[in-house]
Amino acid sequence: MSRIQPHTPRRALATGLAVVVVALGPSPGGARAQGMSSDCLIEPHAVSELETRELGALEEVLVDRGDLVQAGQPVARLESDSEEIAVELMRARAEMDAEIEEARVRADYAARRLERTSRLMEQSTVSDHEHDQAATEAMEAKLQLGQALQRQKIAKLELRRAEEQLARRTLRSPIDGLVVKRLLQVGESVEDRPIMEIAASDPLNVEIIKPVSEFGSVQVGQVARVVPQYPGAEAVSARVTVVDGLIDAASGTFGVRLELPNPGHRIPGGVRCEVFFETDDVATNGAPPPDGPMQSGGRMP
Repeated sequence: MSRIQPHTPRRALATGLAVVVVALGPSPGGARAQGMSSDCLIEPHAVSELETRELGALEEVLVDRGDLVQAGQPVARLESDSEEIAVELMRARAEMDAEIEEARVRADYAARRLERTSRLMEQSTVSDHEHDQAATEAMEAKLQLGQALQRQKIAKLELRRAEEQLARRTLRSPIDGLVVKRLLQVGESVEDRPIMEIAASDPLNVEIIKPVSEFGSVQVGQVARVVPQYPGAEAVSARVTVVDGLIDAASGTFGVRLELPNPGHRIPGGVRCEVFFETDDVATNGAPPPDGPMQSGGRMP
């Protein structure tokens, strides 16, 4: 089980972006042209807190902070001695064939005896009572064989249930992403406690807060340049996926989200950035943005 948090609340995001504006100040090439760019935050597409409804303690943690994981990959195991014993017991019962073989032998014998008795009855050699007794025994033997087969079927279903219970003791990542926090250590109880946090970092979300005066200027599907604010970062392209249709009255703003493909997880989540839409003509250093077409989801050519 996991709790996935898909985005950052607007008020928290707006506060973070306000800090960006103050921290950046005037660009080296001159004052930033108002309205030409927007401050933004690059965030994971989702953050999953990995939990489990199972009870017990951690026996093994298979990943650590900073590791990349894939959806379905085992990341931790709980103590499971009793579940493993239960699986072995159920497997032994499911594979037990002696009872079925014995019942099948009896059923075959009873069927042959009934056949002989039927022939003798036609020759008036045996009584109706003996024939009825043979027929009854044949039916009982057939029913006993069916019951033995049914018990084996139930044993196989119980084996499946025991195997599923054992499988739940192995915790798997619900998403492709990066382990950002390891919250429990081996031996600690997992009851009502998250074990680790995993952030989906491909694609990334680019979150923007825009003033109401710019409402309608950004459309879903629009492509923009995104410049992450860390040393050596290059401009990359992202596409608008969400434009809020509701204005926040308290701040007079609305939110915009872009999806930024991040193959290889080369761009870290949690960094500030600037985004330039098609109408922008001023880059972060005061120079015009790079000319030419943008590579979708990649670096600028």
